[in-house]
Amino acid sequence: MSDVDDSMELPEFYPNQAMTPWNDIEVHPIIEIEKGVCEVIQEGMESFWSVYLHQLGGGVKCIADVRSKIEAEMLAELIHNCSNTRIHSSGNNS
Repeated sequence: MSDVDDSMELPEFYPNQAMTPWNDIEVHPIIEIEKGVCEVIQEGMESFWSVYLHQLGGGVKCIADVRSKIEAEMLAELIHNCSNTRIHSSGNNS
């Protein structure tokens, strides 16, 4: 895993993004290309991990950025246990 920029305040949560109807949870490795510009990347090259809610109307909304895959999967599991939704994790067929 790439070193996480120490200036980033992680974990960071975006609860307002969860206010629309959703049906799945997604976990992806992310790289910050420049300040505020991020992309999903191959596992092992990430700067951090993000947890997304898949929207019923299509698309995803990021609800949290965390330092590790383990933290992302733990958060996704917590949400799953509270809502009984499926979890999709990059590099894993959960």
